[in-house]
Order: sequence, then structure tokens, then C-alpha cells
Amino acid sequence: MYTCKEIAAYLGILSSNLVSIKGFHQDSRLIEPSDLFFALSGERVDGHAFLREVAKKGAVAAVVSKRYKGPSYGLSLLAVEDVMNALHLLAQVVFSKRQTRIIAVTGSVGKTTIKEFIAALLSAQFRVAKTPGNANSRIGVPLALLNADRKADIFVVEMGMSQKGQIAKLVSIAPPEIAVITNIGLAHSAYFPEGLEAIAQAKAEVLSSSKTRLAILGSNVGNFSAIKNSLLPKKNYGLSQGLDLYLQVCEEKFCLIEKSGRSSFFSLPFQAEHLWENFCGAALVVREFGVCWKKIIEQTKQLKTISHRFTIVEKKGIIFVDDSYNASVSSMRAAFKSLPKSKGKTIAVIGDMKELGEFTETCHLEVAKYALEVTDILLCLGKDCSLMVELFIKNKRKAYLYHDFQDLYKAVYALASHGDVVLIKGANSHQLWRILD
Repeated sequence: MYTCKEIAAYLGILSSNLVSIKGFHQDSRLIEPSDLFFALSGERVDGHAFLREVAKKGAVAAVVSKRYKGPSYGLSLLAVEDVMNALHLLAQVVFSKRQTRIIAVTGSVGKTTIKEFIAALLSAQFRVAKTPGNANSRIGVPLALLNADRKADIFVVEMGMSQKGQIAKLVSIAPPEIAVITNIGLAHSAYFPEGLEAIAQAKAEVLSSSKTRLAILGSNVGNFSAIKNSLLPKKNYGLSQGLDLYLQVCEEKFCLIEKSGRSSFFSLPFQAEHLWENFCGAALVVREFGVCWKKIIEQTKQLKTISHRFTIVEKKGIIFVDDSYNASVSSMRAAFKSLPKSKGKTIAVIGDMKELGEFTETCHLEVAKYALEVTDILLCLGKDCSLMVELFIKNKRKAYLYHDFQDLYKAVYALASHGDVVLIKGANSHQLWRILD
């Protein structure tokens, strides 16, 4: 634990308060006794309005803006110019005093899954910490670092971004020894009208630290100029021969092959190709930390798919593929490609994709073309799916557009029957997983 006096000193503030601080949060709902609260101000809420609540819950200190003139409610208030900057500074200083090695993971898709796989495989040999869930933002990452196991050998950090400069900030807080870029695709492209090269340039910020010794790249990443021009040593992974590490698939068995050798054959607890590729990337990372083939294979039994990320659920004889956490063109393509074989109909339940800007129409049409190859019926939610429905109807296929979730919900259960496969996928804001509630 840290004392309030120590935290204050890291922030350049004088304090004589020796009370111990157990944890760090900016969400008042998560506060527990002996925690410190960051009173962050956002577009919708001001953290200073929750000081009374966090004090009642047992918080002992709060980082507040110097502009705050209200009561302390018994909290030790640490007043700073900018609460967000203070959060970043504190995480940077605290983590720099530890010996923990850092792995950073970013990419347009697959970063949470590969982060989880890396942590699971490394745990065979190391004490491992990781960012929880999808806490990959300028708030989530520093809080995860502050709350991390101080005795961890390795910390696996997921780094997300929607705009240029955000990953560079996270790298300055947690400079990685190894940086992973899983994929470059049209996600958050509303903020990148220049297209994929601009997205790749923003993702390449993960390679910007002088402390990084190696870049590990998914199979579609290395040809983007911002990444190709990085002077860092690079290794790549995937399902194709000739990569630094690739996964050979032989019927239902798998083998990892690198230039210096190969593993024995083993099984994996999931069927989707994009999950195989994520596993391959994780295996390449842990090989760089000296983990042997035997331990990697033993740990495959511990691997699990993450909630709402290509999770297979059977209800009343209907196979639901819940991939509803989020959606981009590349993740849609991967989902359609990996659908289990259907004894009946294949139904795609699709919510429109968000933050695509001028690429909105192009991306939805591209997804519709993938869907046509494998789908019998298309059920869509959201106005941006209208072109998808039109393309299906033009090809004499059944397709329906809904603007209300309840109408979509009723249609799914009216049309799906025993033996059918139903893919559920769309922007996170649609919360399409509710179809399975």
C-alpha cells in the first residue's frame, strides 16, 4: 500500500497524512474503504459531484481540481491543475519504480482476446498481471497500472485509441518491452478520413518507446508504411507458411512452427480462424519470454473465449454465435468465415457499424457481400444497414431492416428454428447480446 503522503509527493504536493491507500478509482460505484478517488470531469458528469458519496463509502483521499472550492467531506484532498494529467503522472511514476516487464497490445480487432491469451500462456512460468476486461483507454490503462499486483513479473497492457496521439500517451505511461499490433482495419475511421494508412500511423505509436525491443505483427500489418519504416526488429505471425511463427492446421489438430523448430500436435478449445490467429500471436510473444512448447501446449487447456466474442450458445436446438461485443469490416468478415455449419438455415443478425465517417456506405456494402456468401436470412438493426438489406433483396434473398430492438428480437425467434445457426454481431452500442437474455 501507499500512504497519502507518498501519493501527494509523487504529484508534487505537500501532505503529512500517513493514511494508507488501498486502491484507485474514478468510478464512484467501485469505491471501497481506504481507496483514493480521481474526480475526473467529463462531458456528462463531474467527478467532484461524487465526493460526498465516495467519502460515505470509505474513501480516504481524492485528487481534485484546484478550481474546486467545495467541502472535503472528511477526505484528504490533493488539489492539482488537471486531474487527468495527475492520473497519468501518478501511474507513470508508480510503475517506473517497479521491475515489472510490460507487453503492449493494440490493433483494430482482436486486442482483448490476444491480451487474455498472452496472460494465460505466460502464467505457466511467470506471475502475470493484465488490464481488466477492455480497460484500454487513457483512464482505464493508468488505473489498471496503479491497481496492479506489485509483485507481477509481467504486465500485459491493452492499448486502445479512437484518435491520433492516444496510444503515444499510453506508451509514455507504460513503455513496453514488446509491442503487438494485431490488425489494421477501418475501425473509428470517422476520425481518420485519410483511411487505413492514417489508422496504421496511429497504431504505430505503440512502437515509439526507446525501451521497446521487438514489434510482433499480425499478418496484415507489416506493409503499412508507418510500421514498415519503424527501425524496431519485427516478427510476424498468422496461419500462412513463411511467417516467423505460423499455426499449421491438420484436420482438428494444430502445430506451431517457427524457423528454428516446431511444437508437437495439440488441440484448441475454439473453432474460429481468427481465434487461431490470436492464439498464434500470443504464442509468439511468450516464446520471446522463453516459454517452451510443452508449457504453451499445457496452457491451451486454460484458454477461453471472452464473453460476446464468438461465444457459441445453444438454445432450443438453435446454435447462436454471440459475437456482439463490437463490429468492424475485418471482424465481420472473420465471423462469417468461421460460422459453424448449419443443419438448417443460417441467419445473420447485424447491427450497423459506428464511427466509420465517409466509409460508412462502403463498409456496410462490403459486409453485405460477405454475408451473401454464407447467409440465408439477414436481419438488421440501424439505418446504416439499409444498403445491406437492399443488396440482399436485389439478389432475391430474405432481408429485413428494423429500427427498434424489440421488433428485431421478436423476428429472430419467429424465424429461427431447431438446427439453425444465428450470428449476432454489431456495434457495442446496440447491445445485441440481449437477444440471448
